[in-house]
Amino acid sequence: MKVKHAFQSGLTDGSDTAVVRPSNWNADHAITFRGALVGKSGNVSLPASAWSTIAYDTEVYDTDNIHDNATNNSRLTVPSGVTKVRLTSVGAFTATGFTFACRLIKNGTTVICCSLTDAPVAPGGEGPPYSLVSPVIEVAAGDYFEFQLNMNNARDLAATSSVHGPTQFGMEIIN
Repeated sequence: MKVKHAFQSGLTDGSDTAVVRPSNWNADHAITFRGALVGKSGNVSLPASAWSTIAYDTEVYDTDNIHDNATNNSRLTVPSGVTKVRLTSVGAFTATGFTFACRLIKNGTTVICCSLTDAPVAPGGEGPPYSLVSPVIEVAAGDYFEFQLNMNNARDLAATSSVHGPTQFGMEIIN
């Protein structure tokens, strides 16, 4: 994506390259997004009363080899040179009438954020959605993140919902 400043200078550049020059303002500036967004190709059955790590087998995009569809496909891994990321996970279930918790974990043990939700019985409707967003997190190359669910009754996580959209897990590289 390219951005151009609203202010355009008609002045010519001076000889001092250590200061901001009119051409710096007038030029297009490229903004490059980096990150990954992964999803599921099918529903997954989840047991009751146990944390289940969700594996993802499709990629919407992956700018930096953050995800692998075959090896450790539950993970989003921080690439070299990255110091800060933000994570998101969204999805829905195929049924209602249960309570569930979801969390993002770092390197298999550290909980980054967590949410507990009651999913009351909804007549004729699809299961409830969830959405979990982390704050900006300091990271090092090789750190990895996973999304987990735990529910009081066995249920299916929907790959996609006609009401709530697809089940996805994402990493946005901040710095």
